[in-house]
Amino acid sequence: MNMIDRIKDKIVFGAKDFGQNELDAFLYGIVVGWNGTDEDSNSPEIPEGIKKEFAERFNWGEKEWEVITCMNIVVGVLNNGYKSDVEIEETKEESVKEEEKFTFNDYLVTQGYKDREDVNNALQKKGKSDKYIRDILVYLRHDYEKECAAKKYIPIYE
Repeated sequence: MNMIDRIKDKIVFGAKDFGQNELDAFLYGIVVGWNGTDEDSNSPEIPEGIKKEFAERFNWGEKEWEVITCMNIVVGVLNNGYKSDVEIEETKEESVKEEEKFTFNDYLVTQGYKDREDVNNALQKKGKSDKYIRDILVYLRHDYEKECAAKKYIPIYE
């Protein structure tokens, strides 16, 4: 459970009546929302009875309801994009599995080689110097690291 859900649970399941104090009512509206009823909590409309009660109690008009509704939508969007600790750990585990699948040798295969030894042999056959071969391997490693960064992988050298 993420922090926004925890706050929401404290408000909803607590003993406090958030409709008695203006600040509490405002916070309830932002975090939980005054919209809907018990039967239809997903309704975007705030029941007229609540609007009338709070207009009398706190002198709230359409402007206040608009602010509360907009802020409640923002909290909802933030909460839907917020990952719990468990979800973050699961994402890390999936990411590690993906990273394990894309090693430097895997990258070399995408470049037409079997492995580093194959790069070395191919360039030696062409009569290239050891320094040239090392430079090419450094260049290939650099490209591999750029590709890992683009895919958010951790480079793995075998």
